[in-house]
Amino acid sequence: MNKVIVVEFEGVLVDSLDLFCRACIEQLRAGGHTGLATREKILQLNDLDWYAALLEEGVCAATQRAIEARFAELCRDAAVARPFPGIREAVATLARRNTVVVISWVDSRVARDFCAAHGIEGLSDVIGSEVDPSNVSKIRRVKAAYGERSYWYIGDTETNMREGKAAGVGTIGVAWGWHGVERLRETLPDHIVYSPADLLILA
Repeated sequence: MNKVIVVEFEGVLVDSLDLFCRACIEQLRAGGHTGLATREKILQLNDLDWYAALLEEGVCAATQRAIEARFAELCRDAAVARPFPGIREAVATLARRNTVVVISWVDSRVARDFCAAHGIEGLSDVIGSEVDPSNVSKIRRVKAAYGERSYWYIGDTETNMREGKAAGVGTIGVAWGWHGVERLRETLPDHIVYSPADLLILA
């Protein structure tokens, strides 16, 4: 029986780190949080529980929504949002024999439109933040939908690896995303891959 492969949109498919930091810096400044509006501080907060960390820093829900909206806008901008080289071909190959589902921090329409615009095809579903903000819950939804199968989660951060383990699936960390190999190793993923072509171990 074929595998179900859950793929993180941000950092695995789309080269999104700079876009995320740009969206945060712009909207934090607009909201009067200039002390938080640095790449270093943003990445520190992102390593925590993002929403809780922002609230603790006094960032209101309106500014949080503005960050999400601006990030989504940047993801739709073909001039700045690009897929990682080779990921389109890797996903197409995986999807020939497996079920591939994308999960995303942004609205599913944004992720779906990005994939369509850049020829990332063969996806069985795209599950965005409007369905559930929790990646663990998203993965569990996928498991409930597809039943007794072999499940894998492909992510790019320590948090992603912990989420995959919490959801009870195999984990693959990618070296081209937000966190480097050393940080990924700390979470003991089942595999670390160094290029999209390496994902074909699941094919």
